Amino acid sequence: WAIARRKEALEALAEETAIPVRPIVLDLCQQSSFDAYAALLEKEQPDVKLLVNAAGFGKFGDFDAVSLEDDLRMIDLNCKSVVKMTYAVLPYMQAGGRVLILGSASAFQPSTSHCRYQLQNVRPHRGSSRRLFWSFSDSARWQKGFLQAVPGILPESCSH
Repeated sequence: WAIARRKEALEALAEETAIPVRPIVLDLCQQSSFDAYAALLEKEQPDVKLLVNAAGFGKFGDFDAVSLEDDLRMIDLNCKSVVKMTYAVLPYMQAGGRVLILGSASAFQPSTSHCRYQLQNVRPHRGSSRRLFWSFSDSARWQKGFLQAVPGILPESCSH
């Protein structure tokens, strides 16, 4: 299964890969999408081997140049959706299942125009709201019988 909000991107992915891809169009900033995903999981009863939390976006510019609505959508997608997706699949994941959580290497690059995005991506000891990402990843990794590994991954910055 591959989840994204753009149907065209999912269809292109399905055509490009050698493995079967089931495109599922959901907006991870909308609770209704999580409700639909939970219903699909309940109906299909899949044996989830791997969850990759890779959704995210950033808004850049002076703090007052980005709307509160955009800031909150960014937090919903970059932070809350990681927890929601993980909890949704846990009942369908057996021992040995994996959850990968992608972060952003740009979080460690000082910049005056990235403040909101970096707030969600820096390490816990740097005192930010993205502490959730690292704390969730680190603590889940150590839960006995939970998952074998929940690494936080920091790819290089990429464009799309």
